[in-house]
Amino acid sequence: MTKFDPTLATKLLEANKKKLGSDETARAEYLRVVKQQLVGSSDDRREASKLAVEAAKMLITIAVAVLVATGTFVQFALSAGVPIKSATIGFFAVAAILLLFSMAAGMTAISDIYQRGDRRDESEGPTWSTKPAAGKLNYQAGSGFFGLLCLVSGLVVWGWTSDAREATFSISMPGKMASLSGGSLRIEGDWQRLQLVTSANQTVILPASTSPINVACR
Repeated sequence: MTKFDPTLATKLLEANKKKLGSDETARAEYLRVVKQQLVGSSDDRREASKLAVEAAKMLITIAVAVLVATGTFVQFALSAGVPIKSATIGFFAVAAILLLFSMAAGMTAISDIYQRGDRRDESEGPTWSTKPAAGKLNYQAGSGFFGLLCLVSGLVVWGWTSDAREATFSISMPGKMASLSGGSLRIEGDWQRLQLVTSANQTVILPASTSPINVACR
């Protein structure tokens, strides 16, 4: 099926305008109303173009915010011991790539609309139009949505794997290595100085006779 072209329909009416009314005034008024209904006024197209630009800017702002959040979650995940070759980091990476593509599509769409308004693209048709940038605006929205979906999926996988991962710890002993599993480690006994160091290089030094101590292992 042939796609409807308002510009072509207007040209056909102009070529057969003698059949549109009894006099020239009636024909001109008829054509004016038809053009306004089919093509729209210049002010309407200008407002639509401005709304498209504002929507693209808003989506770019959202993409930047989500991209920053993605980078923060990646740092938290790696510091928490999540392997870099894992589904969680994979989802985060795909989200970042999609968000970058979304930002690029939005910036290109804004450029196309302004170039059309300034008549620098040398294209036919009305000055203000969202048609040249419609595909890029749709791509911007779609890639941004799927990027956000990948970020949420990464968080879900991270939470699921961290809950399912059984806590383990190892204790070095003279002559052998003992590996135990459990939700927490209880330290009892006498010591002069006990130093606990976390994976984030945070050190806790306990004085003598501080007993017992419960250590939650994740």
